[in-house]
Amino acid sequence: MNGYDLNQLIAQVAKEKGISQEKLQEALENAMLKAAKKVFGAHKAIESVFDETRGEITLHHVIKIVGDDEDPIEFEEVEEDERDGGNYLLRQEERDAEINRLTASYAENQLHVDVARREYALDMRVGQFIRLPVLYQAELLTRQLDALKAERRSRKGAEREALDRQLRALEARLLEERAQVQRFSERFGDLLLTDTEGRGFGRIAAQAAKVVIQEKIRQAERDKIYEEFHGREEIEVVEIRRFEAGGDIVVALSAPDHEQQVEALLPRGEQLPQESYRLGKKIRCVIKEVLKESKGQHQLIVSQRHENFIKKLFEQNVPEIYHGTVEIKGVARLYGDVRGVKVAVWSKEGSVDPAGACIGPNGTRVKHVEDEIGGDKIEVVTWSSEAHLFVCNALQPAEVSRLLIDHEARKMEVIVPDSQLSKAIGKRGKNVRLASMLTGWSLDIYADSKMKEREAQTLELLAAYEGVRREDLERACQQSGLRTIEQLADVTPAQLNSVPPASAEAIIAAARQLMSRRDLGEDIYQGSNETNRRSAWASWPRSSEVLTYQLFERCHQIGYGPLNTISSTTPEVLAGKIGVTEPEAYTIIAAARAHIQQR
Repeated sequence: MNGYDLNQLIAQVAKEKGISQEKLQEALENAMLKAAKKVFGAHKAIESVFDETRGEITLHHVIKIVGDDEDPIEFEEVEEDERDGGNYLLRQEERDAEINRLTASYAENQLHVDVARREYALDMRVGQFIRLPVLYQAELLTRQLDALKAERRSRKGAEREALDRQLRALEARLLEERAQVQRFSERFGDLLLTDTEGRGFGRIAAQAAKVVIQEKIRQAERDKIYEEFHGREEIEVVEIRRFEAGGDIVVALSAPDHEQQVEALLPRGEQLPQESYRLGKKIRCVIKEVLKESKGQHQLIVSQRHENFIKKLFEQNVPEIYHGTVEIKGVARLYGDVRGVKVAVWSKEGSVDPAGACIGPNGTRVKHVEDEIGGDKIEVVTWSSEAHLFVCNALQPAEVSRLLIDHEARKMEVIVPDSQLSKAIGKRGKNVRLASMLTGWSLDIYADSKMKEREAQTLELLAAYEGVRREDLERACQQSGLRTIEQLADVTPAQLNSVPPASAEAIIAAARQLMSRRDLGEDIYQGSNETNRRSAWASWPRSSEVLTYQLFERCHQIGYGPLNTISSTTPEVLAGKIGVTEPEAYTIIAAARAHIQQR
């Protein structure tokens, strides 16, 4: 750093890196201020100003003239404000306020008015300030002269003549600086700030200037990368540069101006498992994240797994997506042993089939995308704003019989025909997992027969409670559409208006008792069939021509095992349930009632 190339250096850096000269000058001022405080003391009131005429930083020790009645004001200690990588960056107004605080707080920044007049011949008044220069340039100029002389020995001709001119200018500047040092020393003596301990303030100042310039360059490069790549969602063609420990890959991609290449990180978790990576190979990916400030080495994080990667591939292959007619609403993808992709699409125009547009003639469009992502099969489904329709579409090719929806928990129980169960679940759960990821709903798949068995089990559990009439329970479930204990426990009697209020209250009370048992850790379903079967059979007579064991088995299979359930049923209902005539049903009910009365 010298008086002849600092202006030139600032201009060059500002032009190449796009940093304003004012910001560079302010950063250098703050760097020099910090260096001065490091050598002369943190409480010294020092101001730092860039002198554009000479192209150097001038430092002054600010001293306040005080009188007898002005004692130093004790301020609370203020920690240094470390900013911009530790370069003590304060705005000019902040520095001025700091000067006022230090001159009012510490005697080392004060001079009594009588001493100023008597010893230093200063015609000053109380409250005024003097600014004494911190003379450090001689050390820097001497170091630069030595460096130029060493360089001169290896030069010849015009280059040596140019160095000679620089040497003469530096020698003249050094003489001027030494004369100034002598002049101020003779007049102000020990009032001047000097590096008496020989800590090399000139060297520290030069190093501080170098550090701040480097940091500003790095910051400008970070800002430029952020501005150029933030929000950029295009497919990037990158080249593999090197492999990092842990499996991460460093790649190079071209900046938008194509003048330089920027390194980015492809983390291991964002790579394709089936992809073969090697040095120099060109691969396609998208920018996942652009960091404003990066503690690590890389600001750009790229990915081959991010959903934007598949979206952009479809955009390149499907004109309807490119022109905005068809929109991709979501992407779900599985990796590992079970791989697959589901894409939800929607059309803004009713005449355009979104799924068909993405698949293309003979599947050509979707096949191009599959080839780019390593061969994983892609299923395209139609998106719907209605959650139940979206879930049904997402579970294709399986057909859905009905859904039990818990909106609060975002959970659906999906009932499918027995023949469709394997399709709905998919190989190792692939289909249902992808559908759940795509829709954002938790999905449980049940076969029709299993759900009917569970519903019969639920009815059986509830019917076992006192006051619950089986006929009313079935009617309430049928009319309300409620099928689970959880649903029945969460309603009011008014919602079960198809049965008498007393019966509705009994059903809800029974459901809530079962929920309480479950919440206490009891598996209310585990073994309930066998337990209830034994309990129901215990209520039947052991020798009866009407209430036989064969009849019990038929009744138990449909949830009519307990005799009190049969006794509270009408002949019409029982006849339809077990396949007998109404007179036969009447006889069975009468026998059940008679046996209950005898017990």
